[in-house]
Amino acid sequence: MPPADPCMDKWTKATDQDHERFIDRHCLMLLRYLDGTAGRSGEEPDALGYIDSVLAEWQEAFSNSQLTGSSPEERTFWFTLYLLEDLVENPGNNIDPYEKVMMENLIEVRKLLRCRQSIAEHGYMATRPNGT
Repeated sequence: MPPADPCMDKWTKATDQDHERFIDRHCLMLLRYLDGTAGRSGEEPDALGYIDSVLAEWQEAFSNSQLTGSSPEERTFWFTLYLLEDLVENPGNNIDPYEKVMMENLIEVRKLLRCRQSIAEHGYMATRPNGT
C-alpha cells in the first residue's frame, strides 16, 4: 500500500470542514423556511428558489470533491430539503393523501433536523445531490 499523501489528507480535511460549515449554515436557513420566517420578503427567495440555490451552491463547491461519508445528521438535512422541494414544486388547492403524508413527515423531520438527529432510525433515507 502506498504511503498516504499528507497534502491530500490536509486538502480532504479542509474540504470536509468546509462541507460541514455548508451543512450547518443551510440547516439553520432551512429551519427558517420550515418555520415560515424566511422567504417572505423580496430580499430572500421563495422556498423553491432557496432549494435551487442550495443545490447549485453544493454542486459548484463539492461535486468534484472527495468528501468523507455523510453523517446520519447530514442525511436528515438532505431528506428534509428534498421533501420540502417535493411539496413546493406542485402546489395546489387540493391536497391528495400522499401530500398529506409528506406534510406529516416534514413535521417529524423538522424536529429531527432542529435537534441534529438521524432520520435513519425513523426509516427515512437520503443522499447528497451526487448520490453519495
